[in-house]
Amino acid sequence: VVGSNLAEASRLIRKDNFATAANRTALVEGLLAADAATPGLIVLLTAPSSYQAVEGTTSVTEAWRSSVYHITVVSSWDYNATYSEKQGNYETVRKSIANLRNITPDGAYQVSIFNYSSVELPVLSKLYL
Repeated sequence: VVGSNLAEASRLIRKDNFATAANRTALVEGLLAADAATPGLIVLLTAPSSYQAVEGTTSVTEAWRSSVYHITVVSSWDYNATYSEKQGNYETVRKSIANLRNITPDGAYQVSIFNYSSVELPVLSKLYL
């Protein structure tokens, strides 16, 4: 879709989130809560978690290499939305992704200048791996 107006946030879901039954339960609960909170939750199966990289041979970060999923939540608005409506969409996305941020403390992801995680993350400089 070209030209969509939307607020977006995402988290990397790392292998650690599958390590124990408690971690898997927390992940399922977080995904269900995030899905219920936003009109759009996207599960991207693009992370190269099965690739055995040799340190220093790729620019892909360790956080990305050790991730199984890249979860994105979105909330869109119409072309004529008010400032308040747009703010509401960002708030919806912020609340939605918080369900996953709590169990993926090192799951922020950034490429170049495009912030895939959330425009409202606290202490950005310490979150990207």
